[in-house]
Amino acid sequence: MPSARLLLIRHGQTSWNATGRWQGQGGPGLDELGHAQARRVIAHPLLRQDGPCRIVRSDLLRVAETARYTEQHLGIEPHIDARWREIDVGTWMGLTHEEVSRESPSAYPELRAGKEIKLGGGESYRELRERVAPALWELADGTTVGTVLVFTHGGPVRAAVSQLLELPPGGEQSIGGPANCALTGFERTGERWRMVAYNATEHLDGLGPLNVRS
Repeated sequence: MPSARLLLIRHGQTSWNATGRWQGQGGPGLDELGHAQARRVIAHPLLRQDGPCRIVRSDLLRVAETARYTEQHLGIEPHIDARWREIDVGTWMGLTHEEVSRESPSAYPELRAGKEIKLGGGESYRELRERVAPALWELADGTTVGTVLVFTHGGPVRAAVSQLLELPPGGEQSIGGPANCALTGFERTGERWRMVAYNATEHLDGLGPLNVRS
């Protein structure tokens, strides 16, 4: 049996997700579909295996609204940790991918080539990894027992996965982004963490197309 379980949950859909806009550390709260997705999180089989002992979440509005349903259902007070915020996209916030391509035509080719650039003058993916890593290892060290739920964003999910799977620097860029309210799960038996789910969305069946943009 696993001695610990870490479940990473991306926030529900917002209107900016639906229109393909970069959110970064701003943007609106959940739209109607996002609230419906958030209410379904507790139905995922990994949450039903045993009772979570801790909930940690980003301090941004869309995550707070997503986590609230699970917090109320389980009666658990969350620990709020700003290190689990989405990557800071600077001046890209609120722009569509097409608008970013017009205003910064070299940005996407440089990202695809693996170059470390500050998104819209905000953070680079290396800086995101450096911010998320200590928050992750505080939860994933050898003293953690039981289940921890982390409500966060697509970028930090990929950064955490690359850390736990020991991918090389830039490894998060090779991982597809999780859908809104998708669940990513790790279990620890002994000293090693093992991925048991990535971008799991079976609890969202029937709610319509799933958005994978941040």
